[in-house]
Amino acid sequence: MLTAPLASHDAHLLVCAAPKQGSTQHSLLDWPLGSDSWSELRLNDSRIEQIVEFKGQFIALDYEYRLHTLSLAPQLGLQEISTVWWDDMDACPYLRPWLVVCGDILLIVDHYISLLFDGAPVNYEAYRLDMSTVPAVWVKVEKLENYVLFIGSDVRSPAFSCISPGRWGRRNNCLYYAYYDVPWILHGLGDEADAVWDPDNDPDIEFKRNWYTQLQPFWVYPSMFYADADGE
Repeated sequence: MLTAPLASHDAHLLVCAAPKQGSTQHSLLDWPLGSDSWSELRLNDSRIEQIVEFKGQFIALDYEYRLHTLSLAPQLGLQEISTVWWDDMDACPYLRPWLVVCGDILLIVDHYISLLFDGAPVNYEAYRLDMSTVPAVWVKVEKLENYVLFIGSDVRSPAFSCISPGRWGRRNNCLYYAYYDVPWILHGLGDEADAVWDPDNDPDIEFKRNWYTQLQPFWVYPSMFYADADGE
C-alpha cells in the first residue's frame, strides 16, 4: 500500500511479506519513499490483509479479521482495536470481507449466497464501525445513500468509494466488481440487490475474493499515483 501519492514528501510503501510461500511467519515492512532502508515489524500469528486510511490514522485488517491502528512513527507498530461482531457472534461470519472508507464512516463489506432461484445470486451487506463505545461495535448499514463502492476480485485490489455517481450517469447504493471476462459486474447493496442485478450476467461468476498468482483487473484512480500542484 502507498500511504500517499508518489510525489508526496511523506509517502510510505507498506508491504506484508513472508520468507517463503506457505510460511506462517509474516512481517510488515515499511519503506519511506526515497529512503535507503526498510523498517520491519514481525507479526506473531497473522498476516495483514488490508490497510486503509481513516480520519487521519491507518487501520489494518489482519487474516483473522481483527482491526488494528497502525503507527509509522516514532516506530512501526500495531495496536488492536477491541471490537464486537453483530448478532453476538464470536468471530467474523464472512468468508473474506474487506474494509472501505465511505465518507466519514468505515465499512466492512462482503457477500453471502442467495438461496432464491430468481434475482441476484449473491447479496452484499455493509456494516459500519461505531467507535463511540468500548469495545467498538459493527452496525448494519441499510443504504449507502449517495455513494457507490468499487472492488476487485483479488484481495490486494484496493477498495474505495465515490460520492454522487449520478454526475456520470450511474446509480447510487451499488457496488462495481471488477472482473476479467467483462469489465465489471454491478451489484445493488441490501434490499436493492435484485433490482440492480442483470439476469444476462454469467451464472458461473465467482464472487469470493482470493489471492491470485496472476494479476487480476482492479480499479485505480489518478491520485493514487500523483498529487496536484497543491500537493493534494
